[in-house]
Amino acid sequence: MWEGHREHYYQRLVQAGWGHRKTLLAEFALMGVMSLIALAGLYLGPAAHHGIWALVVALYLVLIGMLEFRLPARAVHG
Repeated sequence: MWEGHREHYYQRLVQAGWGHRKTLLAEFALMGVMSLIALAGLYLGPAAHHGIWALVVALYLVLIGMLEFRLPARAVHG
C-alpha cells in the first residue's frame, strides 16, 4: 500500500519523453482553460452551469482516455 509507484499522469508524461518543462506547461495550460471555464460560469449564470460541467467532464474524460491509450503505466523495477 505504501510502496512507490510511477502511475500519476505527470510521471507518465515525463516517462513518455515529454520532459518536465513540457509536462509543466501542459499542466499550466489545463489550469488556465479550467480557470477560463470557471470565469465563464460566473458570467453566464446558473442556466449554463450544467453545460459547463458537461464540458469539464468531457474534457477530462478525453484527456484521461488519450493518456491511458497512449501512455500505458509501466511497472516499477527496483
